[in-house]
Amino acid sequence: MEILLVKADSAYANQMKKRMGQYGHHLDVAESLGEAMSLCSSNEYALVFVDLDQAQKSGNDVIGKLRAHRSDCRIVGMTKENSRSLELSARRQGVIFYMVQPADDKYAETIVQYVSDQLNQQREE
Repeated sequence: MEILLVKADSAYANQMKKRMGQYGHHLDVAESLGEAMSLCSSNEYALVFVDLDQAQKSGNDVIGKLRAHRSDCRIVGMTKENSRSLELSARRQGVIFYMVQPADDKYAETIVQYVSDQLNQQREE
């Protein structure tokens, strides 16, 4: 499965890329929202992890822009600055999961497996 991680933290990105690779998934990393949009225009990601704190600071509607590139893409919002208003905003935009960091890698792994299972089930139908 093709996955995109939009996060400026290279240590976290490298750790997640390694972990997803162990399970047969390919993960690209975008350190900026501009880089994410560029990658989305040339790749078909089934799942995108978005750093909501980074997106909020830039003032961009990253979730809307990602949806414009691929409406069926599943998006996971990640944040260190958890607030009810941020969560509600992300959920209104259609994120499938809202993840408060730091989170155990197994949490992201569970999300990836869930989406992978959904996609496999859709292919079988």
